[in-house]
Amino acid sequence: AGAFCEGSGETVDLTITLTGTGPWDVSYANNNGTPVNINVTTSPYTLTVGQAGTYTLTSVGISNANCLGTTSGSAVVTENPVPVATLTGSGSICEGSNQTVPLTINLTGTAPWTVGWTLNGIAQAPFPVTVSPFVWNIGESQAGNITLSSVVDANGCDGTTTGSAVVTVNDAPTVSNISADCES
Repeated sequence: AGAFCEGSGETVDLTITLTGTGPWDVSYANNNGTPVNINVTTSPYTLTVGQAGTYTLTSVGISNANCLGTTSGSAVVTENPVPVATLTGSGSICEGSNQTVPLTINLTGTAPWTVGWTLNGIAQAPFPVTVSPFVWNIGESQAGNITLSSVVDANGCDGTTTGSAVVTVNDAPTVSNISADCES
């Protein structure tokens, strides 16, 4: 069996092992049940497929001798959906307060994911996410313009990202002078 990512153009190699002396006439039902006949000259034989579904061997014969053999086996090929990561939220925190702003990342695809991001246009280290929705608490050191740049799911499928957030740090108030006016 095997898998590929949706829309990737990837293929999966299925191996058919034959006994006896070839060449062989092999029949199998493809992903939608349609019978397909192929002439195979080597064993094992690699059948490359690019569509999801179940591929089942249905008959085998030795071409030159008109001998029919027995078949067994099927393989399931899965097309995994491409993940999508969507970032929402924004807010502000006070300078030096240890406050955080909760941003939300909603993800599709298969957990866990690796999420790439930028802060003020500069790439940051990707981080793992194991649940969706994921609450991402942003503190003062990560404040700025935040954008998701990539998402890869457990199947290795590269996905798409949407959304951005702005986390602002407000200056803490300061008192520079206290004066007293005396009235006489």
